[in-house]
Amino acid sequence: MKVAGVDVFYTDKKAFTGVVIMDENEVKVKRVFESLIPYPYIPSRFSLREGPLIINALSKIDSFFDVLFCNGHGILHPEKRGLATVVGEITGLPSLGVAKELLVGSFEPPERFKGCFSYVHVGEEVRGVAIRTGEGKGVIFVSPGFKVEVDEAYAIVLRFLKHKIPEPLRIAHIVSKRAGKGKK
Repeated sequence: MKVAGVDVFYTDKKAFTGVVIMDENEVKVKRVFESLIPYPYIPSRFSLREGPLIINALSKIDSFFDVLFCNGHGILHPEKRGLATVVGEITGLPSLGVAKELLVGSFEPPERFKGCFSYVHVGEEVRGVAIRTGEGKGVIFVSPGFKVEVDEAYAIVLRFLKHKIPEPLRIAHIVSKRAGKGKK
């Protein structure tokens, strides 16, 4: 399975969008795109700030991938339209969201072993999963963005979970941050 991860690093005036494409455990593409910051940060409106940057970066990538990992929520969002949902709908790409903080919903803490999960509910609706990232460690919140189901999102993320966040997002974060700090 080929997946892409996207993350954005900010300086005072610029944004650096990192795109990483992986085929299982091998990185195939690593690119960073520099641009001006299009929109201020507003909680729960992350897609307005990062969506245009990610969509622009993806339009410059000519490699195929099966699923896009976004550093933010999918349908596990107050309006069911987090960053992963918006980017997926606009690009037509299957997408999922991975977030460190919960904006909406409730869950039972998963068992304390890496990969254990519990469903996150908003009312009676299952909108995502809380996944334990390591023994005794915290959880990340994974939800479908576009053309991906909850259980499928969990299974895909689990395949790429080696650290606190899945590898495509972790590497995209590293490359975007290095570019923003002027490092190679």
